[in-house]
Amino acid sequence: MALIDQTAHPERLEVIETDDVERVAQAIRRLEVRGAPAIAVAAAYALALAAFRSPATCADGVMADLETASRLLAAARPTATDLCRALDRMMAFARRRIASGTEGFPEAMLAEAERVADREFDGNRTRAGAEGGEGGGA
Repeated sequence: MALIDQTAHPERLEVIETDDVERVAQAIRRLEVRGAPAIAVAAAYALALAAFRSPATCADGVMADLETASRLLAAARPTATDLCRALDRMMAFARRRIASGTEGFPEAMLAEAERVADREFDGNRTRAGAEGGEGGGA
């Protein structure tokens, strides 16, 4: 997973590359990831990452790993409503999807994270357009 370190921007472009959910939470906490949509999307992809990295072999174990990751990410910025909404959406999806088994589950979580990203960034462009900002409108 790659995140742009917003604390270095605009002077320089620094990219945080990680496969660790704790590092993503740290990036959110340290404001290395800024902006409600970016925080929400980072958290969604981090939960997908947790699904790929889970050593559990049964549905209950995978869900326990996701719950742990979700709590860690939520604690990074507890007042961020977009973050909490993205985590809630991802966890609700996980609970529904895991009922059909663990095969293909990480890939399904990644696809859901992509849908979260589409929703967050499309919604942001729509709001900007409605307010006369860049990136939105027809």
